[in-house]
Amino acid sequence: TLKDVLLGVTSAVPGALSVSVVSMVILIGGKMLNERFKNKLPVAIPWELILIVLGTMVSVQMDLAGQHAVQVVGDIPSGLSAPVLPSLSQARELFVPALSVALVSFSYLSALGSVFANKHGYHMDSSQDLLALGLCNTVGAMFQCFAVSCSFSRSMVQDSIGVQTQMAGLVSALLILTILLKIGHLFEQLPKAVLEVIIVVNLRGILAQFKDVCVLWKSDRLDLLVWVFTLISTLVFNLDLGLAVAVVFSLLTLIYRTQQQTRTLINNPLSLPCLLFQLLHSCGIPGTDCYRDVGLYAEAKQVPGIRQTVSRGQKENPAGLGCRAFSETVLSKLQTQGSIRDSLLSSCVFPSVHHAVQRCLSTLPKPLEELTSDATEC
Repeated sequence: TLKDVLLGVTSAVPGALSVSVVSMVILIGGKMLNERFKNKLPVAIPWELILIVLGTMVSVQMDLAGQHAVQVVGDIPSGLSAPVLPSLSQARELFVPALSVALVSFSYLSALGSVFANKHGYHMDSSQDLLALGLCNTVGAMFQCFAVSCSFSRSMVQDSIGVQTQMAGLVSALLILTILLKIGHLFEQLPKAVLEVIIVVNLRGILAQFKDVCVLWKSDRLDLLVWVFTLISTLVFNLDLGLAVAVVFSLLTLIYRTQQQTRTLINNPLSLPCLLFQLLHSCGIPGTDCYRDVGLYAEAKQVPGIRQTVSRGQKENPAGLGCRAFSETVLSKLQTQGSIRDSLLSSCVFPSVHHAVQRCLSTLPKPLEELTSDATEC
């Protein structure tokens, strides 16, 4: 927690602090060089690997663990444990802690998966991720492994060096297996400070999300409130308790949204660009293809014979919400980010006004020429 971090400042070890500062300078400088010459380098220089090798060599030569009280990795057991069925004798006592671990693990997996899905533009299936997480822990339990989730540090490191496929996971697993079986003793003198610096430096991409604060302030301040509350609760409390408090707070904001919907009159402005418009059973497009809120735009005039409302937050939508001038790329991005469901695409979201009008005409209770004069005028 934040309290532990502040209390730990006074007990910092000078040797470990020095190792951290030097390692951070090397790693940040190396990544800046990679970025500076990325068009000239065939592959990015693996500064993390270089730093691990240098850190181990310096630790051995200077005896950092003995003379400077720098914590090192220490003994790495070799070999694999024989598979055994887990004992269920303590199932009752472990149920609540296991539930807490499962909640944090899945939330962590979903959050980190969403970060990379939004960054690289691919679709994320949370159900598939939950199944994979359950299988990993089921098999791992037979080998006396810790409960696992996604690795934030490893994911950020792999993303920073350009990893794009699951082949990286296979290579990492083979390397870890090789270390456990054959060369684990070579890393016993590696300072833990070096590993921690690698994690912290690769947090740059996550820390860049603080830029979203300005976007959320302009677009949805209630979402910003949830964002800030979650950050503070996880810093003040431990991760599982902070996450539980944040989930409860998010549910309260959801209830607030459903109770605070407002209704506004939707009409046709004279000449304003728009992206969203409401198409109803008895309404066409008079003059232009734009519909706006008369409370927000002075140029908006009521269309004779038409008076319909749209609810902000929870929308009443008899015939569908049309989206004007949405390219296929934008629609794909909305699907990727979970902003719109696939089931809505065929009935609510359209790449052009023409497609939206054709959809609404197909939902009319009778042919357009048989409607009232007021309706045909609009």
